[in-house]
Amino acid sequence: IQLWIFNRSGLYNSEKFNIYKEPERFVKVFVSYAMISDTELGLNTFIKRNSNGRYITTRDIRISLEDKPIALIKAIVYRGTTCYRGKRPG
Repeated sequence: IQLWIFNRSGLYNSEKFNIYKEPERFVKVFVSYAMISDTELGLNTFIKRNSNGRYITTRDIRISLEDKPIALIKAIVYRGTTCYRGKRPG
């Protein structure tokens, strides 16, 4: 078996191995992939979430973001650019 991850950062794969001869290796690789961070997955870590929704923090100002993006490319391969309408507090 050979395990793969596909994301905006690229492709990652394990070496080929026999799952029946090395079941512990399968568990180790599977758990490693399951515990991978959002940054390692190529996800946007700039946008945060809380019980009120999405927000960003810049220059010590928290800007709330609308739930639905105003611009979003629906494709498998793209830069991941997504635009949200923001609202400053007050």
